[in-house]
Amino acid sequence: MRKQSPKVSRLDENDSKSQPLSRREFLRLSATITAGSAVALIAAGCAPAPTPTAAPAPTLPAATAAPAATAAPTAVPTVVSRAPLSIKLMSTWFADPGFQKPLRDVISRFHASQNDIRIEEVSIPNAQYQDTLNTQMAAGKIDDDVITMNTANVPPLLKGGFLGPVNDIAAKAGVANALVYTSVPDYCKKGDQVYGLATNLAVDALMYNADILKKAGATLPKTRDDFLALATSLTKRPDQFGYAVRHTLAEKVGFIRDMIPWTLGYDGTYAVGKKPTINSAPFINVLTMWRKLYLAAFPQGADAATYRRMMATGVVAMNTDNNSLISVFNGIEPKAKDYITSAPLPWENRKGAQFSNYAAPVVGGGKDKEQAAATFLQFWYKPENFKVWNWGILSPPMVPDANTKEYLDSLPWMGGFATTNPVDNAAIYGDFYANTAEFTNILIPHASEVVVGTKTPEGAAADAQKELEALAARIFK
Repeated sequence: MRKQSPKVSRLDENDSKSQPLSRREFLRLSATITAGSAVALIAAGCAPAPTPTAAPAPTLPAATAAPAATAAPTAVPTVVSRAPLSIKLMSTWFADPGFQKPLRDVISRFHASQNDIRIEEVSIPNAQYQDTLNTQMAAGKIDDDVITMNTANVPPLLKGGFLGPVNDIAAKAGVANALVYTSVPDYCKKGDQVYGLATNLAVDALMYNADILKKAGATLPKTRDDFLALATSLTKRPDQFGYAVRHTLAEKVGFIRDMIPWTLGYDGTYAVGKKPTINSAPFINVLTMWRKLYLAAFPQGADAATYRRMMATGVVAMNTDNNSLISVFNGIEPKAKDYITSAPLPWENRKGAQFSNYAAPVVGGGKDKEQAAATFLQFWYKPENFKVWNWGILSPPMVPDANTKEYLDSLPWMGGFATTNPVDNAAIYGDFYANTAEFTNILIPHASEVVVGTKTPEGAAADAQKELEALAARIFK
């Protein structure tokens, strides 16, 4: 159950009697009230009692006015008790072992830096994130003030007008010339306006447990066939598995993401322009290989949280994913840094996806919350703060302050990632990238049928192709 944030009353801009006080107005008014109260008390104690008159608002007798301690300060506590403004930050990272501590550290430092704004955590598991956004977008409002997004989340949010621009945030934070701003891809932009700041840099490679391979006397695979043979030989059910990726319908966004390096490795794509290419030889080859790996090496049915824990604790030998997973493994098991490392992807072209996650303010919550969201993001991306975050998530440096020799020397496991021929994650979808949610909902049920053995690769690809062509006819009118 999601925690409800404290309600903050919204005042009508035309109601001058109910306007909230600014900090400057509050200080001025407090001084005036205090001084006025003191003068009234002194005058009441020294002057003779006034003679009552027939005026409409008679002055109280001195006997009543003198002990006016119960009446004089009534206005002050009403203003002083005003609570900080609470804003919501929605992210998958509050449940992510590699990212939750660095993110909470950012929030703690922000809270320590000021008293006017408080961040409320909204944690959504990765597998449910896109569905949660889809539900809120359909209702016409994102129920949060700041969000972190992966590359698939951005296009529908931007298309729906739910994100605020970050140009001024980057300028005020002093990172307009840093990778957090300059690396943002076109699908995060509208004209000159940018709608997300990169939080990390990620590229695919082969990750493996060096202790498991050493114990088996195995060498690193150089081809897909080598990889299949190695993953098979390292699997000793139920104690050890050769390979794991997301492969269940419950994690369809992760499923389609984890097929990307394999599709690129076969020189394929999901689409070219407005034409789906799921019935092409490269993608049929991907489906065929995944079926073989599922039978020979997968911990069948294991979700990401499960198999990543298995990898971190020495039960899974290999994984193909991006460098941000290293911090996840280390977050689960600190000793993982001693045995999990990287190698080149096991295909000749060395292609893998490159992408970032992004943070952005949400519009629609009112000017006060939008300004508070901008204030928080300016704090996060200020170089002296962002470098600590950068180091905490073990990302390649994204601001100059983070790019130190000491930090780079602490990343010996980055070697395999440096060999990848990076392809922007969006490119594999062609013109469908703004509609990845619909694309995923069509493709992944068919891919799942192949993996679990209820349909042939050729049959599943043909069925998916037909439905995706119908999607193209509908969205590219």
